[in-house]
Amino acid sequence: YAFGNLEKAQSNYEKSESTLRAAREHIDGDFLKNQYAKDLQAVLREYVVLLKQSGQTDAAASAQQRADAIALEIHP
Repeated sequence: YAFGNLEKAQSNYEKSESTLRAAREHIDGDFLKNQYAKDLQAVLREYVVLLKQSGQTDAAASAQQRADAIALEIHP
């Protein structure tokens, strides 16, 4: 997004989220599932910032809810 291509950035965040979710579903080990959850949460937090900066408040709220939900699944 720093380079001004909002649509491309948004598409990349959406692809990252779906890829991490799919990968996490197919992992058996708890350690790796937890790591993927942390990575997914980080992607979603960055995505929320992008959406807010671009004025997409409803989409930002939705992404924030997904980030909050995944946070409940993370084990320290």
